[in-house]
Amino acid sequence: MIPTSTVRRLAQGLCVATLGISLVGVAQAAGCADARERESLTVRSLQTDLMVAALSCNVRDDYNTFVQRYRPHLSGHGHALRRYFQRAYGPRAQRALDRYVTELANQASQVSNADRTAFCAQTAASLNMLLAATDREGAHVLASLAAGGSGASLRDPAPSCDALTRR
Repeated sequence: MIPTSTVRRLAQGLCVATLGISLVGVAQAAGCADARERESLTVRSLQTDLMVAALSCNVRDDYNTFVQRYRPHLSGHGHALRRYFQRAYGPRAQRALDRYVTELANQASQVSNADRTAFCAQTAASLNMLLAATDREGAHVLASLAAGGSGASLRDPAPSCDALTRR
């Protein structure tokens, strides 16, 4: 027979271990991005590629037209992005967001420098599709291009909340 004190210690250890696993799940969930936030992350990546293209590929006018035309969509995605970083990083949210945006720009610049011709062709095609879209199609085209990774590369710092709940 196992002494009561041993059973009690084992039960306490099991509770602590279970609590620890639960807290890890909560911490992961706090950093996960829901569908809207994930879309906003990919839109920001595409927007950054287009911004770098404006400078590297001399398509400033097209980029400025894109920003003006898609301002409501970009603003909405910007709000979702800030909410995600606030939830995931708390008081360090602004620093983490600034670091993420800077990293996006640095990576896009590296891709541009590695093969300017391909980068400019790819981003020009994306800009052309965005500018050719009707107002009704605009949000869908923006989200589709971003989700398809038609920017220089798809960069995503967050696990999907869906992936965490399927475990």
